[in-house]
Amino acid sequence: MSEVRSSDLEIGLSSNGDPVEGDTAVSGPREVRAFYALREACGLDAETVSRFKDRFQFPARVRVHLPKDEDRACHFFPGEVCFYESTFSCGLRLPVHPFLMELLAHFGIAPGQLMPNSWRIMINCMQIWLASNGDMIRMGELTYLYRLKESKEWGYYELVPWERKTRIVKGLPSSFRYWKSRFFFVYRDDFETQSNNDWGDIPRLLRRWGTPTLVKRRPKLKSRHKERIEIAIGYAETIENWDGLVDPWTLAFYNLGPNSHNLHKQNFTLHLCNLCNL
Repeated sequence: MSEVRSSDLEIGLSSNGDPVEGDTAVSGPREVRAFYALREACGLDAETVSRFKDRFQFPARVRVHLPKDEDRACHFFPGEVCFYESTFSCGLRLPVHPFLMELLAHFGIAPGQLMPNSWRIMINCMQIWLASNGDMIRMGELTYLYRLKESKEWGYYELVPWERKTRIVKGLPSSFRYWKSRFFFVYRDDFETQSNNDWGDIPRLLRRWGTPTLVKRRPKLKSRHKERIEIAIGYAETIENWDGLVDPWTLAFYNLGPNSHNLHKQNFTLHLCNLCNL
């Protein structure tokens, strides 16, 4: 496959400024900087990729492009999307859920630009809302709780709470060793959810890395969502085993991953009780 590169793929514009209250998106002065990902070559081999395709339940029709020595995560290959292995350790399963696709489109970033723990925050919030409110978290609810922030390693972004009391997700890993060198590209079918009657028009995942204009003012919360957030916060406080939320059983239970062959309702009920203080 031929690689397509251009200057806007390997450099981006950064913005500075601190968050403030309000409902307006603003940006500060911007400067040109090189993506940090240009420093990291891929450290995966074909055998390792084959193992984690099985471990993370990749759909059969998804194809993986293992990068060459000169390839970088921020490089662009037509029709392909970069992912990091750590993203799947944090609970992502293919095809990418419509809510995650909409959220990434809202932020204006490609999947590979989001730091590992931010994936875990999004997926845990989806589970918390499904368990406590009975339906999916709304984009406005998540963006009221968390904002997108530039990482010190330019080109990557992370979710941080607007304030301490909105930090719903806890128990996050302190580090992911060597995660930046463990990337690959996926293509063909079944790695993203297609638009359909149930979900409507779903924005495609970005193939090119972007440099979004970050929101510096906290969005206002619609009144009908306040109670839902309070319920979710109360439920999150009962969770004792955060790591259990990203295991195959729990992901399958919330329809965020494929059904496990070993998923039995009685056993799972006991498993779910062990996650919370029930």
